[in-house]
Amino acid sequence: MAKENDLKKDQITEAPPQDASAVPDMSSAALAGNHEAHWPISVVGAFIGMLAGTLPASIWALVFGGVFTPLYVFVPLFIYYGIRIFRGYDGRRGFVLTLIFSLLGLYLTALSVLATVDVLRFKMFILNLPLVTIGMIGKSGIPSSPFLSSANVFPVVFTAIGVALAYELLMKRRRDAIAETDAAANSKTQPEA
Repeated sequence: MAKENDLKKDQITEAPPQDASAVPDMSSAALAGNHEAHWPISVVGAFIGMLAGTLPASIWALVFGGVFTPLYVFVPLFIYYGIRIFRGYDGRRGFVLTLIFSLLGLYLTALSVLATVDVLRFKMFILNLPLVTIGMIGKSGIPSSPFLSSANVFPVVFTAIGVALAYELLMKRRRDAIAETDAAANSKTQPEA
């Protein structure tokens, strides 16, 4: 029995062989995503990106007094860059987070534009805009307005375009990382000339 325990200890403490077959699997199947990222960091990045993504439409409404719906494309893109800057999740997890925060950002951007119009109409101080936006949550009438009106359809369409762009950026980033890892693994396994 003692002999078996000594044999197991020797097997544990032995250094792994240094040949090419001992290289860890770095294939694309082994890379399911960024496992070093954490949900809270990804959520914070997505939230900050969402808040930054509402700014272009709000600034447009502030300067020109109306809505320019192609600016809704920026909400998912800013969410993607927020996740990327904070080194959050890639792949499916990053996309799901982008999708969820894009839907929240769509609503928040619509509220922000409505609040901007109210701030301009009532000649309020511009720094009251966040307070007016927060005060409108749940009271704006956005969900009760007709769904198939142009005021609702075009922002949704442009947000969907932004989500598709963010998805492509996420997948491209992941494909590039996989290609780099595969190239590094292949260069380690080939003998030096």
